[in-house]
Amino acid sequence: MSKSKHNVDALAFQAQQAFKNEDLARAGMLYRKALKLDKNNPELQTRYGHVLALSGRGAESLEQVERARKQRPNHPPTLMIVAFAKLRMNDADGALEALDRALLQDPTYAPALLAKVNLFIDSGTPELAEGILDEALALSAPDPLVLVAQLKLLQANKRHSEGIDLANQILARDDFSERHKLTARFTLGHMLDALGEYDRAFESFRTANTILPPGAPTNAKASIELWNKDFHDNLAPTTNSSEQPVIVIGMPRSGTTLTEQILSAHPQAGAVGESPVLLQQFLRTTPSNLTTDRLGEYASEYLEYLAMQLPNSPARVIDKHMNADRTLGMVSRMFPKARFIHCLRDPADCCLSAYFQNFGYNLPYARDLRTLGEQYAAHRTLMDHWTQIIDRPIYINTYEQLVDNPETKVRAMLEHVGLSWDDACMRFHESKQHVMTASATQVRKPIYASSKQRWRNYEKHLGPLFEALGEYAPA
Repeated sequence: MSKSKHNVDALAFQAQQAFKNEDLARAGMLYRKALKLDKNNPELQTRYGHVLALSGRGAESLEQVERARKQRPNHPPTLMIVAFAKLRMNDADGALEALDRALLQDPTYAPALLAKVNLFIDSGTPELAEGILDEALALSAPDPLVLVAQLKLLQANKRHSEGIDLANQILARDDFSERHKLTARFTLGHMLDALGEYDRAFESFRTANTILPPGAPTNAKASIELWNKDFHDNLAPTTNSSEQPVIVIGMPRSGTTLTEQILSAHPQAGAVGESPVLLQQFLRTTPSNLTTDRLGEYASEYLEYLAMQLPNSPARVIDKHMNADRTLGMVSRMFPKARFIHCLRDPADCCLSAYFQNFGYNLPYARDLRTLGEQYAAHRTLMDHWTQIIDRPIYINTYEQLVDNPETKVRAMLEHVGLSWDDACMRFHESKQHVMTASATQVRKPIYASSKQRWRNYEKHLGPLFEALGEYAPA
């Protein structure tokens, strides 16, 4: 074996280990090093493309994996990452085409079957998934992923008793990976919750959240010290006059996806989901190294990104990127005419709903109730800071008020972002646009009140959360 081949193999192994440990930044760095030594390796290109897609960099992911596809056009794993990258770019039709191409090579290819089922569910059309698992389920030993796909379909179709039986079968088997069992535990929890089996549901969620280690909450104090009022006042805004950006800020499960879907239903609006661009710009350098000229470059770069994502150039583009509560000062200086919407929800409901979600590589703080409460408090501290120093209004969109008086709140939001009234915003749930968040199922329904005060069903389990929430805990 040549020294170069040995180095490539070593880097690829290290990258895979970093990937398994959820360190996407390190995995990406190692794959880049390996590709410098072996730039036409389709396996490296595919795996690096997967890391990029998971990092929210859909366009870069697609560029990388298309290089691999030129060398192996009918390779199902490569086509899977093509589909994933296209979903990251809000191209559900392109993703479906790639999945169908993979299944043309192997109709029982389990990863593509699961992805196709999830795509139909998240697009609000689970009925289209009926029957696509039949051939794979008829095998003497169906792939574990096929059974996970079947479980997701049973949940989507509210066949909870059958789903609970299947989830328990999955959890009892030794040939299922911890990742598959993690999905089964979260799904089991949701189905038990739907049947009112709250103690059993909580135990399922609790067990699921102990499989991976929790992360730390945001250090609000440090963030405020870096971007304090004096620094903000002394950093002149750019002269960029674009009114396109509408930044939606909020904790996970606070109504950010609902807000995005309502606004993007307007014929003069579009959405880019949880775009990574603003956070990537924020992390390129420390705030102390930012200048107005650099912010101007960032603004132009961001608008180019929006134009690439939405070639029809809508008047407003909704971006609900994660960590928006950290980047708000920078964005307000990049775009003096940007609009901001802060989504709030009952703190206990918001945190509990996040605890019940399988966020995968994202949001490790959501795996622990105490850490979730600390993160919520940090988020509110940061938003109080921005409200005091940013020289324009931040519209507060309270979930409970939106549920109780939807038309009033929708009219107020449209006025805030400078759009006229359009009835389509009240019919947002009719959209077939793919939604890549934990709220995908909920935004396929009209605004409903069933999620209010849900925490009361679990109150006896929530002591650590209430302690961490402090002043935001239920009275």
